[in-house]
Amino acid sequence: MVVTKYKLKKNIHSPLRFALLTDFHDGECGEVIRMLENENADAFLVCGDFIHNSHRFQNGISLLEKLSKQRPTFCSLGNHETLFDGDIRQMVRDSGAVLLESSFSEFRGVKLGGLSSGFMYGCNDGTRFNTPKPDVEWLNSFAAESGTKILMSHHPEYYAQYIKATKIDLTVSGHAHGGQWRFFGQGIFAPGQGFFPKYTAGVHEDRLIISRGLGNPHPVPRLNNKTELVMIEIFPQ
Repeated sequence: MVVTKYKLKKNIHSPLRFALLTDFHDGECGEVIRMLENENADAFLVCGDFIHNSHRFQNGISLLEKLSKQRPTFCSLGNHETLFDGDIRQMVRDSGAVLLESSFSEFRGVKLGGLSSGFMYGCNDGTRFNTPKPDVEWLNSFAAESGTKILMSHHPEYYAQYIKATKIDLTVSGHAHGGQWRFFGQGIFAPGQGFFPKYTAGVHEDRLIISRGLGNPHPVPRLNNKTELVMIEIFPQ
């Protein structure tokens, strides 16, 4: 695992430092917690797929509990949270994290919103190549809010179709796992985007940051594609 750091300028009053954690998939907490000790984040943004399914969720909830004891922790829901048979929303709240599901919270003058995976709404039209649309009505209402807005959206494939045209200042995502195999900076496959996807990692247009994720739950190994903890530093313009 590596730490990847990005620096941006936005319309804020004082610098902010966020740790972006995505696609944990109920992995082991120890290394993540140790790496965070050296990064001095102001808050943690957990952007979906922190659990894997109803049989693998304990570590994901434990991670939220550990994070919430250290810093303000904000959590949005990804597609793997739909695989949990119980009340995942209440478990997130009980962990001490702030659940952002079609809702937002203010943090140091910035509005943090959470756009859940379209799979959370029981959509049955999703495939490996097609992600169900999110709550567009809420998304547009959040975009209309005044001030600086950061959106947690697990699916980076939502950016071009639903988010780019709005006045949301920054979107943070995961889901693509860096394209699983990477050659010359290009991922090979990402769910919801297919082969040779555009949005798998890095910064796009200074308005979208994508993490390659913390875990690797698939039998297909990563290639040229280390798991990563993403640190985002935002400075006043």
